[in-house]
Amino acid sequence: MIALIVATKQEASPFFGMLQLTEVRNAPYAIYRSPPDSDMPVVLLVCGFGKSAAAESTAYLIEHYPVMKVFNVGLCGALDDATHPGSLVRISSLCDGDQGTDAPSVECASGHFSGLQDLTLATVSRPVFDDERRSQLAQTAQVVDMEGFAIAESCARKEIECIFLKGVSDRADARGRHALRRNLSRVSRALANCVIDELKLPRKKHGILSVLCEFVKIEHTLFSIPLILAGAWLGTGMRLPSLVDIALIVLAGTGARTLGMAMNRILDRDLDALNERTLDRALPAGRIGLTWGYTVALGGMVLYLAACAALGRLCFFLSPFPVIALLTYSLFKRFTYLCHFGIGLCMAFGPAGAYVAVSGRLPLEPEVLLLTVFTFAWISGSDIIYALPDMDSDRAHGVYSLPARFGATSSQLIAAAVHLCSALALIALWHMLGMPIVSGLALLVALAALLTVHWQKLPLSFRFFPVSAIAGITGALVILLGGLP
Repeated sequence: MIALIVATKQEASPFFGMLQLTEVRNAPYAIYRSPPDSDMPVVLLVCGFGKSAAAESTAYLIEHYPVMKVFNVGLCGALDDATHPGSLVRISSLCDGDQGTDAPSVECASGHFSGLQDLTLATVSRPVFDDERRSQLAQTAQVVDMEGFAIAESCARKEIECIFLKGVSDRADARGRHALRRNLSRVSRALANCVIDELKLPRKKHGILSVLCEFVKIEHTLFSIPLILAGAWLGTGMRLPSLVDIALIVLAGTGARTLGMAMNRILDRDLDALNERTLDRALPAGRIGLTWGYTVALGGMVLYLAACAALGRLCFFLSPFPVIALLTYSLFKRFTYLCHFGIGLCMAFGPAGAYVAVSGRLPLEPEVLLLTVFTFAWISGSDIIYALPDMDSDRAHGVYSLPARFGATSSQLIAAAVHLCSALALIALWHMLGMPIVSGLALLVALAALLTVHWQKLPLSFRFFPVSAIAGITGALVILLGGLP
């Protein structure tokens, strides 16, 4: 059996995406293994940060699994200017960097990765992100990590061959933390590909269509379409638009959301790799590459623009405004705590755009403005709640969000206030439509769903989807059923 040892789940994420591994239940450490009938059985250990954690978990792994060879795969910092971030290196010797220049070194096995540069690795107890400490360690090694030497010692005691493959994530200097965050996903994927190719491990087979549907969350498109159609209903004076217009509007909405989601995944891929909730997404996990991501985004944009062109000159003239929002809203979390309202803005363009598409006129009527306000506030408030589990990760990695800024309790109050605005806009819209009874039933369901989104005893994922989705769909039904008695 071959053992792969990595320090964190973020570094292990590409292996999860590329290999068929399942978690070992009731183990004291995070251990994953291949199916029992594998031609080349593999066990993967996430050892955790630091020498103590690495030593203890490695010893457990060797004692409880028939390991014949160990590969320590992970990130390291460069201690000299000749070693560049992004490069992969083979470790030929290791030393305990906390013991100074007189620390004894340990030689490593060298039967693999022969095409890579051989370097010496120093292992330390605390991260190195300052020039003085970097200069001291550079006297004995070219790269630095926090686990390697301890893993080597544990393997040596059991006479297990240990090979070290490291990816350089940063220069271990004052700017190292930022470089580490930026390079973690890319370097981790390169390491996983190198190991899998070297050992000829069988890759997990992914149906590209299912991966791409997961990549853009195609099922979430369904709950945005009713609101877009509601805007079209208002544009025709509460009459059924032509089937051609409906088809083009649906295509435009699908293309726009595909573009927005694809760019969100592309721009956030490095942040996703730092967050345990999102590290298994297609890009950080290595199930697809950037080429596929940009292809999907481009396809969404082409579909959207083509549908807008077919819907008329005014619609096509205004089409760049939603595109700008869709391309940039993912960047808001880099500089403003109000980032949640960026996705609200993108969604609000849907019903407004559909109204313009079928009516061919501006400005927007009051009913359309109310529908736009409902859409904007509904999804913005839900996004604030959706960000609650990421609060600690956002704070640790400098991501702006309301939960990271104000905490869970205050953020939920803000979300409730935003959803109150959404509810008031929907009630006002129903009143303007003449308060039809059937439409009123949809209004009650929408209001109940908005309240349920804030029921903290429910799992957060369930509150966001499907409960929040029900609020949006039934909110659209207030208009779509508005022509009935």
